[in-house]
Amino acid sequence: ATPFCESMTRRLDNFGAEAKAFSGLAAAAKGDLRLAGSEFAAGHAVAPPDSGLPVRLMFFEAWAAMKARDMERAERLIREVNDRAANSGHAEGYRSFRAHAWWLLGEGFIATDQKPRACAPLAESARLYAEVGGDAGRAAVEALRVAAGCRPG
Repeated sequence: ATPFCESMTRRLDNFGAEAKAFSGLAAAAKGDLRLAGSEFAAGHAVAPPDSGLPVRLMFFEAWAAMKARDMERAERLIREVNDRAANSGHAEGYRSFRAHAWWLLGEGFIATDQKPRACAPLAESARLYAEVGGDAGRAAVEALRVAAGCRPG
């Protein structure tokens, strides 16, 4: 699989951008945040701007920022992810993706002992899951809200 993956990351199209995104995630998971940043930047360089890839790349970058415990950057990226997704031509289809992005941010705040900051993103996540009928996602987010000490929503 390695030669295939390496060849995919050299492509200058959607597939190459997606391969760079996953390569960046793998690097971040291993703790190599410098390599992760390089892979994400390379993915942005080849991702068609009118595709959903730049938004997904930012979502992955936010996860890597959380792994590095840089919650300010993670929050900035998640807000941009949500703004771009909400204002895209596919906003309706992005609601569950946006719900998951807010969930990720809430989890990051909980993991970094910033529980009060988790409440607003988790509330927004629950609202979006309710809109799309995502009962399982909404229930999981509500459990996180309780764990964070948020007011019942």
